[in-house]
Amino acid sequence: MGPTERLAVAKTYKLYVAGAFPRSESGRTYPVTDAGGRLLAHAALASRKASATP
Repeated sequence: MGPTERLAVAKTYKLYVAGAFPRSESGRTYPVTDAGGRLLAHAALASRKASATP
């Protein structure tokens, strides 16, 4: 690999709940699209445990 080449790395999406980044247990996401079907984001699939307030 040359000095200008980049290694492809899969993006890790994280949750942000109540001012903190709770640990994702499943790592699953789902696509969020607008009315026209264009991809806006990949939202993390949270469990009730991840969204519970501390």
